[in-house]
Amino acid sequence: EAERAAVRYLVLPSSGFQAQATLSPAEVASYFERHGDDFRLPPQRVVNYLLVDTVRTRAKMTIEKADLEGYYNSHLDEFKQEEQVHARHILLKVDDKRTDEAARSALEGARKRVEAGEDFAKIAGELSDDPGSKTRGGDLGFFGRGRMIKEFEEAAFGAPAGSLVGPIKTSFGYHLIQVLEKRPAGQRPFAEAEPQVRARLAAERAEAQAQAKANELAAKIAAEKLTSEAQLKALADNDTVMFITTPPFGVDEVVAGIGRGTPFSSAAFALETGKTSTPIKIARGFAILQLVSESPARMPTLAEVESKVRPAALRAKAGELALARLNQARGALASGKTLADVAKELGVEVKESGEFGREGTIEGLGD
Repeated sequence: EAERAAVRYLVLPSSGFQAQATLSPAEVASYFERHGDDFRLPPQRVVNYLLVDTVRTRAKMTIEKADLEGYYNSHLDEFKQEEQVHARHILLKVDDKRTDEAARSALEGARKRVEAGEDFAKIAGELSDDPGSKTRGGDLGFFGRGRMIKEFEEAAFGAPAGSLVGPIKTSFGYHLIQVLEKRPAGQRPFAEAEPQVRARLAAERAEAQAQAKANELAAKIAAEKLTSEAQLKALADNDTVMFITTPPFGVDEVVAGIGRGTPFSSAAFALETGKTSTPIKIARGFAILQLVSESPARMPTLAEVESKVRPAALRAKAGELALARLNQARGALASGKTLADVAKELGVEVKESGEFGREGTIEGLGD
């Protein structure tokens, strides 16, 4: 239990050999023959469904300004805003390539350029180490308290609009901040909130309208016992209501246009032949399902699953190439080369495990 070991090792990723791994049709077929169980198809179903599309319903909707104002006035608490600052910044990191002193000095130089009349955004695009804002001239947009690191936040909120602040040091490095605008905390005026009010009210009304339409269709199907594909198709207007047939899918597989592991799949696998589901909420709206066919688990033909077999076979081939290359490297070690020499030839690094026990883990490798 007390015995410890430490190793030096290198890892050669097989992903680096995928470009070299080529497969003939015969090799793909051979791989499928040897690993067929990995591609066994689960029980599958095909369903027809009516989709009441919420997005299309929303696109056809008009909302009067009086309705928008009414919604805004009855939801005032939802349209309050916190104190916000709109700022730009230039970040110079302190790392093994740039000392603390060098970063500060360079930012002081950048500040003098801005004060002399140069465009802050141009200098940010030239110097900043922040990839997220560099392409936007350092623009961070509006942000409230608690969004930025403490030192940065205090400097930005403590300065008046139009001012230049810095260099300010944070754990990221040194920042030069240009405060562009400030918004006080308070109620957002209707004119400013109107686009958000419109989007929210339209979304709520479209969903309610689509759900009502789906309930109406489901009631009609039940009352008139509409069970054939032709009868279901006749209910679609190809505008806000569409008729769709799924490809075969398993309960845990992706359904085209729907997704994986959704209530749609659960409803489809709970359906009996000749029965119709209640309206099911999906991302695009509401769906009403009827079962078309079901098939048991089975072994597919290669043609059915080749799009999955080929990538798996390529990964396996790349692994074989990596292993062959490592065997060559092992031979080089036996002939007198060091592990560092071999690692350099392979383009990887020698790693140190640190001490580990028989029941422990090796960092980078696992148990």
